[in-house]
Amino acid sequence: MFLYFQIGDIQEVVRIQKELDDVRFELSFLERNADTINEVTDVAVKGATMVLGVAAKLKGMGGSLGTGLIKGATTTEKINLVKTSEKINYQKKVFETLRSVCQALRF
Repeated sequence: MFLYFQIGDIQEVVRIQKELDDVRFELSFLERNADTINEVTDVAVKGATMVLGVAAKLKGMGGSLGTGLIKGATTTEKINLVKTSEKINYQKKVFETLRSVCQALRF
C-alpha cells in the first residue's frame, strides 16, 4: 500500500515486487571470509608492533615508545579490518525481514 500511495501506479508497484522476488542477500569475498581476514590482520599487526617495540627497546631509542608498542601488541582487543560475522548476520536478518514484509504486501 505504501508503494502504491507513493507511486500511484499499480503496474509499477507489481513490477517492483516482481523484481524484489529475485533479489538475494549475497556476500562479497571479504564478507564471506571476514573472520579469517580479521584474525590474520590481528596477528600480523600485533606481531609487527611487537617486533618494532622490541627493536626500539634493544636499540635504546624511545624507551617509552618501545614499552607502548609492546603493551599495545599484547592487548586482548581484536583488530577488525572488515565487518565481523555477527554484524553481517544482523544485516542479513534485517534484509530478509524487509524483503519478506515487502513480498507480503501483494495486491
